[in-house]
Amino acid sequence: MHRVDLRDHSDFSKPLDFLKPGAPRNGCNLWRAHQYQQAFNQLPFKILNFDVFDTKAITETERRSLAPKFSCLPHVELSKLRFMIYARKEKTN
Repeated sequence: MHRVDLRDHSDFSKPLDFLKPGAPRNGCNLWRAHQYQQAFNQLPFKILNFDVFDTKAITETERRSLAPKFSCLPHVELSKLRFMIYARKEKTN
C-alpha cells in the first residue's frame, strides 16, 4: 500500500496553490496521480487497486492560474488530492 497526499500542506483550504507560478514549493509533491500510476507500472509491480479518496472540484479559472506544466492537465487529474495505490511486487527471474 502506498498512500499519497498531493495537497499543499501549508494551507489545506488551498490545496493547489503551490502549483502556481512563483509559489514557494516548500518540499511539496509536484507529481500528480497519473505520474504515480506510470511509475508503478514501470516497476515490477502490479497495481491491484488505485483508490482516490479525496478530491476537489477545480474551476477553469483555477486551472488557468497554475504554472503551465499543470494548467495543461485535465480538471479530473488536478482534482485528485489523496489516494492509495495497492500493488503487489511481481516475481522476477
